[in-house]
Amino acid sequence: MKVAFIGLGVMGYPMAGHVLRAGLEICVFNRNAARAEQWCAEYGGDMAPTPAEAAKNAGSAAEVSIGGRTFTIKKEFLEDIREQRLR
Repeated sequence: MKVAFIGLGVMGYPMAGHVLRAGLEICVFNRNAARAEQWCAEYGGDMAPTPAEAAKNAGSAAEVSIGGRTFTIKKEFLEDIREQRLR
């Protein structure tokens, strides 16, 4: 199964690594692309430029966020999906 993991903060970064080590394919998205690149260099997973692209071929998606960031990520995710449906 391929998993989309959205958010590589203090909690999400190691959690995404555990998902990969458990044997699942993973594609990550983080608002700060440098953080996603760092994670991919360390763990070897894939990264996507948008939340929708991360979730595109995934059978499951996880979101890890704290405070106000949850709303922002959800809003970006929904906007990305809406844009792709309108194309």
